[in-house]
Amino acid sequence: GLADGLPVAMMIVAPRFQDALALRVAQAYEQVRGVFPRPPQA
Repeated sequence: GLADGLPVAMMIVAPRFQDALALRVAQAYEQVRGVFPRPPQA
């Protein structure tokens, strides 16, 4: 996403071999927040 035209990021981490947990957290966040729009091409 963008904040004041600058790119922002968020990292979701989970314990080793818990990839499914990280994906569930990401999916839940996306359902609440919605999908971020693509930044404009430079």
